Amino acid sequence: MRRRPSHSFVWIENGRAKHRRAERRLERPEKLMADDLVRELARLATEWQDAGFLGALEALFRHEIVEFKDGRFRFTRKREPAAQQIFDYEEQVYMAQVRALVSRDLSERAACDRVAAEGGYLGTSEKLRKRFRRSKHLGHEPRT
Repeated sequence: MRRRPSHSFVWIENGRAKHRRAERRLERPEKLMADDLVRELARLATEWQDAGFLGALEALFRHEIVEFKDGRFRFTRKREPAAQQIFDYEEQVYMAQVRALVSRDLSERAACDRVAAEGGYLGTSEKLRKRFRRSKHLGHEPRT
């Protein structure tokens, strides 16, 4: 069973931000473009001379939510901290399963196929294989 991070709804009431816990995971609206968001925050910061807009803009880059790429600002697809922790944990579990099968003389491809099929991996076995190879090259192999 997948664990989900909690979220909250935020609204402004009498000039103050308030929030309540959300029931389901919130997603960024599909039509929200990072380029539009960044440029509008920059415009508002300049026009209103309000550090709050600048702070929001700085937070987007500090948390690596937005990057400048190919002449435009783009969302990085980086997850919020709680979701990233869950993703990292699940990634470690899948890598350990593949590693165990490979240590029993199964090929990387066959091990990834099996883990993807039986382990509930959400991506393709080829994607899992690429992640496994990258983890080996990054030195994430356990020491014996």
